[in-house]
Amino acid sequence: EEGIALSHGSKVGIQGRNPSPQFCTGAPHFVTVRGDLKNPPTPCCDTTAFGVDLRPLCAKHMTRNRYETVFIITPVLSDEQTKDVIKKFKDLLTDKGASITHEENWGMRKLAYPIQKKSTGFYYLMEFEADPSVVLPFETEFRRDERVIRFLTTRMDKFHIEYAESRRDREADRREKPKQTAAGAETQA
Repeated sequence: EEGIALSHGSKVGIQGRNPSPQFCTGAPHFVTVRGDLKNPPTPCCDTTAFGVDLRPLCAKHMTRNRYETVFIITPVLSDEQTKDVIKKFKDLLTDKGASITHEENWGMRKLAYPIQKKSTGFYYLMEFEADPSVVLPFETEFRRDERVIRFLTTRMDKFHIEYAESRRDREADRREKPKQTAAGAETQA
């Protein structure tokens, strides 16, 4: 019997006389593909299985999560060098197919404790939507870059996303109120 059936997280073998599980070579998750025994099926990350691209059918490849990354850049860099570091990581994400949903420049802040004999750092926050496979190479680049002191990447659940959006709305309202009151004071004078 020929056919394609994929399941994420369950171990099911090839249908036929000699069942054996198929492993995805791209990541450590089980994927089952049913096909004839003369041409054994290939894992989901191989685009040649039955001449069909199986990646869109695999649950692993369909999920795009929302992530938040905060990283601290060393304070000894100039503004231009700091912008280059930020641009490097933004380009890295977009090249891997991620979409940046929000960015915040928190500026120079005092660290809670000295890191690499530095007591301050330049903080930057990025929210992005990407496949889970993008995060590891992204974090590896943070580890390799000596201009980055610390970083933290978290996957945002629905409550985290809701809170982040409401926080941004509150900050936007707070910024608009002084502008409105200043404009109102000018018209009264």
